[in-house]
Amino acid sequence: MTYAAAITVVHAQSADFACPKAGTVEQRAVSSTTYNGPSPSDPTICMITNRLGKPEQRLYNLFPLSDINNNASALAPMKAGLSDILSGRKTSVTFPSTLSNGYIEKDTWTFVRKEPLQVGNKTFNTLVLDREITADPRGRSGFHGHYIMWIDPAAGLWLKSELTDASGNTNMYPQSSRVRTVTP
Repeated sequence: MTYAAAITVVHAQSADFACPKAGTVEQRAVSSTTYNGPSPSDPTICMITNRLGKPEQRLYNLFPLSDINNNASALAPMKAGLSDILSGRKTSVTFPSTLSNGYIEKDTWTFVRKEPLQVGNKTFNTLVLDREITADPRGRSGFHGHYIMWIDPAAGLWLKSELTDASGNTNMYPQSSRVRTVTP
């Protein structure tokens, strides 16, 4: 008899994604965001007050939503892909992401490692992910790049992002960002 075994490599994830708790304030170098908890209709959509003081909704606290992309057909591939990578069911996912302006990017996410990240006087248990973005060729940027991103899924916070490789126009894509403080 011959036996074959399939091995799936996963990273242990102790907590599923949760939007930041209402009242949480994230301070970056030049702006702050106030979190208002999850949407009553979908726990993966985070309600925020953005840096301009306006209400905003973000899928997994990352993708801004609008009338253009806040629908089942646009959200389904993004939700499935991010759920798989953040939960540890998969170590790499690729999916189309429909942006708030209607353009579609190709997103590939790969698990890199788990590591603690110090932000102010708090330590967060983060997943470190490689994110490759290929911009919609109909868009004006022609961007292709790789980011290394740190997220604490239990807190729902994307704490750090570093652009490691880029081509095309980068003016619509941040070079890097880091949360300076999180309260409470």
